[in-house]
Amino acid sequence: MKSILTFILATFLLFPLQAQEKVYTVDNLPKVHLQNKMQYVCNPAGILSQAACDSIDSMLYALEQQTGIETVVAVVPSIGEEDCFNFCHQLLKVSSINSIYPLVSDSRTL
Repeated sequence: MKSILTFILATFLLFPLQAQEKVYTVDNLPKVHLQNKMQYVCNPAGILSQAACDSIDSMLYALEQQTGIETVVAVVPSIGEEDCFNFCHQLLKVSSINSIYPLVSDSRTL
């Protein structure tokens, strides 16, 4: 019984947080790689751990050194109603990188 009450309370407490989830756009998404050439993961909402970001940064740095291809991973909770393909296309147009991999937690598309 106590665990059921805890679950219900947690559900009601977390529901407003989900409703206020920030929607990221091309304009408000931090351009981390343009600010720091050693950073390839844009994780503004902190979805990934710092250790995961560091590991991905390392792998993508090695990829760039070996192939010359700059790749950025954008991890965000939401891009609203925007289509993932269009979102990536717009990001590529405003940046100097070669490829972007979006991970959007409220979307079924990677």
